[in-house]
Amino acid sequence: MRNISYWIAYNTNEIMSTKIDPDTLTPMMKQWYACKKQAKDAVLFFRMGDFYEAFYEDAELTSKVLDLTLTKRHNIPMSGVPHHSVEPYIDRLVSKGYKVAIAEQMEDPKMVKGIVKRKIVRTISPGTLVASKLIQDKDYNYICAIVENKKSYGLAFIDCTTTTLHIISLDKRPDLLNELFKIHPSEILCTKAFLKTHSDIFNELRLNYPVAVTHPQEWMENFTFTETFLMQHFCVHTLDGLGFKELPHCTFAAYMVLNFIKETLNTNISHIKDVKRIEIDEVMNLDIITQRNLELIETLSQNSNATLLDLLDHTHTPMGARLLKEWIKRPLLNLEKIQRRQQGTEELTKNTMSLKRLQKYLPAIRDLERLMMKISSSFASPKDFVSLKYSLMQIPKVKYAVQDCTSFLITECGKSFEDTTTLTQFLDGAISDDAPYRISDGGVIKDGYSEELDKLRHLHKTSTSWLTQYQQRLKEELKIKTLKVGYNRVFGYFIEVSRGQSHLMPQGFSKKQTLVNQERFISEELKIFEEKILSAEEKTQQLETRLFEEIRQKVAKHFDLVLDISKALAILDVLASFAHLAIKMDYVRPTITQTTHIDVIESRHPVIEAALIDEPFIPNDCHLDEECKMLLLTGPNMGGKSTYLRQIAHLCILAQMGAFVPAKAATLGLVDKIFTRIGASDDLARRQSTFMVEMAQTANILNNATEKSLIILDEIGRGTSTFDGIAIAQSVLEYLYYKKRAPKTLFATHFFELTKLEKALPKLKNFHVALLEDDTGITFLHKIQAGACDKSYGVHVAKLAGLPEDVIHQAKAILKLLEQKKTPTFHAPQTLFETKIPKEPKWIQELKTLDIENITPLEALQLLHKFKKFL
Repeated sequence: MRNISYWIAYNTNEIMSTKIDPDTLTPMMKQWYACKKQAKDAVLFFRMGDFYEAFYEDAELTSKVLDLTLTKRHNIPMSGVPHHSVEPYIDRLVSKGYKVAIAEQMEDPKMVKGIVKRKIVRTISPGTLVASKLIQDKDYNYICAIVENKKSYGLAFIDCTTTTLHIISLDKRPDLLNELFKIHPSEILCTKAFLKTHSDIFNELRLNYPVAVTHPQEWMENFTFTETFLMQHFCVHTLDGLGFKELPHCTFAAYMVLNFIKETLNTNISHIKDVKRIEIDEVMNLDIITQRNLELIETLSQNSNATLLDLLDHTHTPMGARLLKEWIKRPLLNLEKIQRRQQGTEELTKNTMSLKRLQKYLPAIRDLERLMMKISSSFASPKDFVSLKYSLMQIPKVKYAVQDCTSFLITECGKSFEDTTTLTQFLDGAISDDAPYRISDGGVIKDGYSEELDKLRHLHKTSTSWLTQYQQRLKEELKIKTLKVGYNRVFGYFIEVSRGQSHLMPQGFSKKQTLVNQERFISEELKIFEEKILSAEEKTQQLETRLFEEIRQKVAKHFDLVLDISKALAILDVLASFAHLAIKMDYVRPTITQTTHIDVIESRHPVIEAALIDEPFIPNDCHLDEECKMLLLTGPNMGGKSTYLRQIAHLCILAQMGAFVPAKAATLGLVDKIFTRIGASDDLARRQSTFMVEMAQTANILNNATEKSLIILDEIGRGTSTFDGIAIAQSVLEYLYYKKRAPKTLFATHFFELTKLEKALPKLKNFHVALLEDDTGITFLHKIQAGACDKSYGVHVAKLAGLPEDVIHQAKAILKLLEQKKTPTFHAPQTLFETKIPKEPKWIQELKTLDIENITPLEALQLLHKFKKFL
C-alpha cells in the first residue's frame, strides 16, 4: 500500500500572505519573496547556510505539521530544518498533501560578496516523488493527466521513477472511474472545468483512497505545439508509431503530464523513453466492484494478507512485484500471449533446476529500473551506484539459470541479458563499496580511480603524522610538556598552553584565543600547513563531486541496456513466482479456448486453500456450455456458495494472466469481463440504501455483459420485501437468459421459489451445497451437487453463531408455523416471547437431560411408561 495518509487535496489554495509589502523587506527577504511568488501553492524551503528556512505562513504551517519550533526575527515568523536531513521533513509534508518547493543557494557564499543567488530547483508533489521513502518498492506511484474531448477521455500516466508513459483512450464515463481505480494515481492533473463537471468521479475516488488534484498553471491547447513537444522528447518525426494516431486528447494529456514533471522536478526527463498504449478491449475488464468482491489486491476487511495478489506474490525483485500487480489488474484476451506465459510457467515447473537458480540469484538484484532513472536524472546517491554494481554482477548468473530453457518468453528474456562486464568493472573501479549516502561526506570515489584525488587524500592522511611530529618538536624546543596542537571548526588549527606558561611562547607566535585556563596561539609554520590542508580538503570535495558527475554520465549511457535487462528480469520473476506456486499447491495448466465454455474438474479456491492448515479444501466441478449457460445455486449459509462463485472467477483470472490454476483439469473459454454482485450494505457516504446499491450494481451488469462475460450474482433482491425480491431476482435471471448474447451466469440465492425455473428455462440448471442433517444438527459438506435445496437452515446457522437458546427455540417454533402457512398472532403490548406459541414441554426437557449411560433397564421401562402418557 502507498504510504500516504491524506485525503483528496485540491491544490489550488495559495500558501501566500497578501499582507506582505515587498518594499519593507530586506534584500534577502525580497529574494525569498520572489521565490515564493513562483510557488504560491507550495511550502517553500529557502536555503540559508546549513538550514532550510520557512517564513510567514509556511513557518506557521511547518511548525504545526512538523512539530518545529516557531520563532520570530524582525517580527517575521520562521522555522527551519537542517539541510542534510531535509528529506524526511519533505516526506512528512507530502504525506499530508502539501507540495514542497526547494530554493537552493546557486553560489558559494565564500566566493560572493553580498547576497548569494537563490532559485527554486525542484518542487515535490505526491505524484513527483523520486528519492522518497514514501515510494514503496512493490507499488507504482502514478501521476495521471486527464483530458476530455467530445465525451471521450484521454489519459496519460507515469511513475516518475520509471521509464514508460502509458496512454488510454476511453469512450464511456464509467470506464474512466474503473481505469482510475486500476491506475491508483497519487496525483491527478486536470483543468478546473473538468474537476467541476466530473465532481462525482473525484468524490468516488476520495471515498476510496487518497489522491491529490492539481491544475497545471500553464495549459497549452495548441495541438501543433504539444505534438512538437512530444516528438522532440521521444526523438521521432511522427507520433503515429507511438500510439497517438487519431488520439488528440491523449496527445494533450501526455504533454500535460510530461511538461508538469519536467517543470516540477526541474531536471532532464529523457529517462521516459517508452510509450505504451493500453487498449481496454485487449484485456479482461475488471471493474472496481469486481476487484473488491474478488479481493484481488485488497480484502474487503482491509486485511492485506489474504488477497489473490498475496497468494501469487513470490517475486524477489521490485520490478517483478510491480509487474505481477499489473498482470492481475489486466488479464489478457490475446490467446497467443496467454499461451506464451503459460509455456514459460510450465517450463519452470518441469525444469526445477532453472527455477531454483532463479530463486537463488534474483533476491540479490535491486530495483534496476528506478536505479537507472535516478542515475539518468541526477537524483542518484553514491549508494545507488553500489547497488547497481552488485545487481549487475548477478546478470550472468541469471542468464546461466535459463540457458537451457526453450519456451519463447524465457528465450526472449535471455536475449536481453547482454554482457555487462565492462559496466560492472567500471563501477567496481570507480565507486567505493562503503560509499556514504551523500557525495559531500567524501570517500565516494575509490582509491586508484584518480591520481590527482589520491595525492590530495595522501596529503590529508599524512597531515595527522605531521601534526604529531610538530607537537613533539614544540614541546622539546619550548620545554612545555603540556603543549597541545589541536583543531576546531571555528578557529581552525591552534597551539594550546596553560595561561601560566604563555610567557614562554616565542616571538612570532600570535595569540588566537583566550580561554579560562589556556591560551591558544598559531605560528607561521602552522598557518601555512592549515592553508595547505584546508585547501586540499576543499579541492578533494570539489574534485570528488566533479568525478562523481562524470561517472554518473558514463553510467547513464548504458540506460537502454540496463532497462532491457530490468524488463526481462521482471518477466522471469513473475513466471518463477507462478511456477513456484503451481508446484507448491499442485496447480495445473488450463486449456484456454475461444469458446464461451467453462469446464473445470475439482477446482479449489486458491486463497482459502492456502490458508487452511489442518484440513483439506473440498474441490468442486463447474460445467457451463451451450446446454447449461446458467447455474442456480441454493443451500445454507456457511455452506460454501460464495466461496464456489469466487473460485470460478479466480480461475478465469489466473488462467488469462498466464498462471496455472487450482484444479485437477480446466478448460476455459476466454472471458472478456467479470461482473460480481456479492453482498451489499448501506452506503451512507453516497446516500444510498442497501437495496439501491444492489440495484445499481445489477443494472451495470445487465447493461454491459456480453456472451463472453462471466457474471457472479450472490443474492439479488434481499434489500426489499420477499415478494419484491423474488420478482426482481426472477426478472434478472430471465433477462440474462433471454439476452441475445447471453453471458455465463452463476447465481446463488435463498429464494427457493426460483428453482422451479429449471423446467421453463432448459439451459438453467439447479445445484445445491450438500450437507448432513441429524438430531445433533447439520454438518456442512461444502460439496456442490446437482438439484435444488428446499431449506436454508438459517436457524441452525444462528445456533452455531451463539444466539441464546430461547431465541433459537422461539425461531424454530415460528418457522414451523410459517412452513405450515400459518401466521403467528401478536397482541400489543405483548412482546415476541409473550405470543401463544407453545413452549417446549417439561417432559421433553427431562428427556434431554437423561443420563442414558447410567440408567438401569427397570428405570428405563418406568420412564417410557411415564413419557407415553404425554403422547
